[in-house]
Amino acid sequence: MKRKVRSEKNGSKNRADNKGLLKVYRELSPYLNIGYTLVFSILIFTYIGQYLDKRWDVTPWITLAGALCGITVGFYHFFKVALKPPQKNSGR
Repeated sequence: MKRKVRSEKNGSKNRADNKGLLKVYRELSPYLNIGYTLVFSILIFTYIGQYLDKRWDVTPWITLAGALCGITVGFYHFFKVALKPPQKNSGR
């Protein structure tokens, strides 16, 4: 059985690659959940609208209002994140 011996040169290269990857993830993190936030806000508000429609028997008006509210909230968050200028890291 041969053991793989990691040279010091490869170890430092891997750490540098990891730091670069972490930097990229840190810069992209605000954008990674935009789609989930948009979809879940629409689903949650629509579900609340359906629940209230069934409870008060006024189908489909509250469901439509809930869906529109979810779309509004989702797109508000989308544009708030997408149009925000990137922050500069202070020394990191």
